[in-house]
Amino acid sequence: MKMKKMFAILLTCLLVFSLAACGGGSKKEEAPASSAASSAAASSAAASSAEEPASAPASSAAAGSDLDQQVHDYVSGVNITSTDDVTWKLAHVCTEDTAAHWGALIFKEVIERETGGHFKVEIYPNSQLGNNPEIVEGMLAGTIEAAIPNGTTFGGYSPKMQAIELPFLINDISNFDDAEKVYITSGAIDPIIEDMRNAGFEWIASYFQGMRHLTTAKTEVHKTDDLKGLKIRVQASDIQLATWNALGANAVPMAFSEVFTALQQGALDGQENPYNNIYTQGFYEVQGYIMESGHLFDIIPLVTSVTAFNALPADYQELVKKVGTDLCMLQWQKANEYDEMYKQMILDKSAGKCQVIEMTTEERAAMKDACASVYDTVRKNVGDDLVDGMINAQN
Repeated sequence: MKMKKMFAILLTCLLVFSLAACGGGSKKEEAPASSAASSAAASSAAASSAEEPASAPASSAAAGSDLDQQVHDYVSGVNITSTDDVTWKLAHVCTEDTAAHWGALIFKEVIERETGGHFKVEIYPNSQLGNNPEIVEGMLAGTIEAAIPNGTTFGGYSPKMQAIELPFLINDISNFDDAEKVYITSGAIDPIIEDMRNAGFEWIASYFQGMRHLTTAKTEVHKTDDLKGLKIRVQASDIQLATWNALGANAVPMAFSEVFTALQQGALDGQENPYNNIYTQGFYEVQGYIMESGHLFDIIPLVTSVTAFNALPADYQELVKKVGTDLCMLQWQKANEYDEMYKQMILDKSAGKCQVIEMTTEERAAMKDACASVYDTVRKNVGDDLVDGMINAQN
């Protein structure tokens, strides 16, 4: 009997190890960025170099918080009387071990629970239904009801979406207070939401992918002078190209799949990404510094098609909106947990070869001032009221 028990324990351990090994390490891409001036068709054509969040390890510490329990205990308070049977497809490009997918799961859980299973949400992660531009096109075609695309995917549909790419927009990145005012509580992004609705997309929640940070091979960056002449890889977005050029760098748009090799060979001096990609893509292995610039609060909106949303009974519509608003901050907290986990993993594995530099508030403010021309461009394209509203919401 002892031998049988020992064999059973050994078999269980081997199974657990096998499952954990499947959860991470594969290189994925970031969420795609379309040119701010592109048409919808051009956004779709740019999909070949799509960038999407990479996978977290299946055994990640981020999965062990009390956030799941808060979701389980949540009650929307919406009075559901309809019994209409509805099934939605919710698609995204992220792997199952990301904060974006967790956001899809909690949305599904509450919607199905509070409608007694009459409103079902089928989740399709991992680009199962296409890359971000293809998913967005599917929503307009009526084959996909909901999605969590990168915000820059909508550049060819909603001009006002350029405003979410404003560099260093969030003044204080040490907590979520300023960002919450801008993207959730103040109504500052209502013009974006309305513009998106006119383009055929109903904005449900301002989900968060993580802060984007700058990495470099040999240069510790604290001011714009430190960036002069550095070749920094950026996404193919007009606003992001203008941002890094304004900061003094030589902004280089490049396919995400080519970045590691370019960094390794010295063709690039640096790049910018959230911690998940810095870790899983191995960028920290060929970069000496990670500057916590937090230059972009990376919003990935949970959206539905206007057609699908309007087809719902009124109480289901109210529920969808209420759940999106109420659970948004929990999704942000989950994204923050993943950020902290990846940061620690980088520090542990690099053993001092890659240093994390926390930029000061004053350093970030000076860099924001250097981006004045970028703000002028966005103001011209989206209007002063929208830009001023997002800035003043933090006061």
